[in-house]
Amino acid sequence: MTVKHKILSKGITPEQKEIIKEQFPDAFNNGIDLNKFDLVLETQKDPDILYHYTTMGTLQSILKNVDKKEALILRGTHVEYLNDETEYVFACDILEGMLKDYVNAKDATDEKNLLKNMNIRKFEDIGSLITGKPYVTSLSENHDNLSMWNTYGENGRGVAIGIKKESIDRWIKCSYDREAFKSYMSSFIADLYEKISFVDGFRYEDPALFLGILYTSIKHSAYEYEKEWRIVKCASNGDVEYQERNGLLKPYIEHNFEKNALKEIIIGPCAVTDKELAKNSIEGLLQKVGYDAFDEEKENFVKVRKSEAPFRQI
Repeated sequence: MTVKHKILSKGITPEQKEIIKEQFPDAFNNGIDLNKFDLVLETQKDPDILYHYTTMGTLQSILKNVDKKEALILRGTHVEYLNDETEYVFACDILEGMLKDYVNAKDATDEKNLLKNMNIRKFEDIGSLITGKPYVTSLSENHDNLSMWNTYGENGRGVAIGIKKESIDRWIKCSYDREAFKSYMSSFIADLYEKISFVDGFRYEDPALFLGILYTSIKHSAYEYEKEWRIVKCASNGDVEYQERNGLLKPYIEHNFEKNALKEIIIGPCAVTDKELAKNSIEGLLQKVGYDAFDEEKENFVKVRKSEAPFRQI
């Protein structure tokens, strides 16, 4: 039996070709021998639609708000209240290590003495001070993913709301690769170091840069399945509301999209026994609040479809 090796690539560049040849020397002898290799190409194109997994009740509230405010409104949760409890610590740990390496590479002894003041707790503390209150609205490239249904879509009983990506200017795509993140950070770690003061605690001169790099673009690899994209904003106390979740009051802010940013609603695999009935009711509500659920040519068209994930709760 011939064993085939899968070559994963995003369109083979010359550099990637050399890497592949190191692992499989005969891969490109006469082109790629399809008898020995399965070549899997992944598109580099960003998705046109991103998905917000939530409950059926939340969908109802969102659509009611559309009717009242002529805007699609999603909530952004304070970063300390997200489900990844290492959200702060993970990024701070990477940055601390990189700054220590940078200082160790310098010659000045007095600068090296600053290492004794650098610890993860202080980085967490300064993070809270300089970023104000960062709030995160999370979406995913995954349009019908079983893990996402179970984690965020009420165990498959909820919905995935598809939003046009181009309706928002500032998206942050999460990375789950620690080394790739460090490589990205290394290009300006010197500038970052110069803007941090270790006198009388930490201070930082450019909170927007710190926020964008440190808190929002890197997550633990355990969450890689989420393929998450984020909208991040800071808010003053006057903009913050609270919602009860599992006995905890969680702070949030509202993030407004244009009404026609809504493009699709996917009904979860365990939403109801009669999914066609669920589809009909969602289409009816869409029509009521000013969308079109039937004419694909219209700008306000929203497609409603059922999940194709083969899952049931028994």
